[in-house]
Amino acid sequence: MLIDLRYHLGSLVAVFLALGIGILIGYSLFGQEGFLDKQQQQLVDELEVRFLRLKDEREQLEANLARLAQELERDRDLVRSIQPLLIKDRLAGRNILLVVTGTAADKDCIAQVAAGLREAGANVTEVIHPRKEKGEESIVDLVAPGTDPQARQSVDGVVLIGGALAGEGTFQEIDRPLIEALFPRRILVVGAEPFGAPVSYAKDYERMSIPMVDNVDTPAGLISLVFLLSAGENSEAAAAMGVG
Repeated sequence: MLIDLRYHLGSLVAVFLALGIGILIGYSLFGQEGFLDKQQQQLVDELEVRFLRLKDEREQLEANLARLAQELERDRDLVRSIQPLLIKDRLAGRNILLVVTGTAADKDCIAQVAAGLREAGANVTEVIHPRKEKGEESIVDLVAPGTDPQARQSVDGVVLIGGALAGEGTFQEIDRPLIEALFPRRILVVGAEPFGAPVSYAKDYERMSIPMVDNVDTPAGLISLVFLLSAGENSEAAAAMGVG
């Protein structure tokens, strides 16, 4: 009888203890759920604030870019308006050959360069694409055919329009051999490419002591090209190549 009473008392205590633990756990879970909801809401609020801040920053950057683009266009219009005065007759009587050695310059860019040189008084003898039309020897013969000293004056300057759109450029295959062949003939060689060419030849031209215009598709770049061509024979580059 005493054992049965103790057993029942133990059972009742276990039941009430389990009930208490259950109530405690339930209360804890209820409280934790509210805490998680609060944390989640705070995170959402922070993300919204960050999103709005980033949106404001983006709009500010877009406004700044638009303003800079307008200023740049105004500057280009100004340079374009005074371009005729700066380059007029600077290349009068000069025969200039354009050789498109790269792929970065499009047809419009090449046409603008040719038109600008003509505006400066130059005679653009030809615009050639070595890959499509002629090999290196043919280009050299076109610039200085045969060995007649008089023929070597047929071209006063050569503009290499280089730079590539993607992949490796062809400077070593086209530009370098052509430059090395033209230097002994005392013909001025100027490198050029459009602004921001993905594959630039600027360093290669620099290593060969070739004057370079890296924004020939802009009014300022075209003016620079005319001034370089009007400077005359590239004696420094010829000396750097060992041509005495």
